[in-house]
Amino acid sequence: MLKTETDGIFCRCLLEGRIHCCQVIGGTVPILDHVPWDGGRKTGHHALLETVRLLHPGVPSIILGLGGACPEAHKNKPAPKSVRWFLKPPMEFS
Repeated sequence: MLKTETDGIFCRCLLEGRIHCCQVIGGTVPILDHVPWDGGRKTGHHALLETVRLLHPGVPSIILGLGGACPEAHKNKPAPKSVRWFLKPPMEFS
C-alpha cells in the first residue's frame, strides 16, 4: 500500500470481481477513477473495508513468467534443461 502524509493509504482493491484503485480511510474504501499518482480522483462510490480484498497499489506494465521452473509440475517426465521465460500483457493479469 502507498501512504502519503496528507492523503491516507492508497491501494488497489478487488470488489465484486473487478479491480479498482482505492483509498483506505478507517473502515471505508472510496473508489478512485485512476491511480492517485496520475491524477486519480474519488468517484463517489465506496465500499466497506471488510467487503474488499486489498491489493498492491502498482499497476503492472509487463508480467514476466517462468515455465517449467517447478519440479513438482513434471511428475513422471524429465525436467527441462532450461527454464522457459515468457511475457504476458497486463490485460491478462487483471
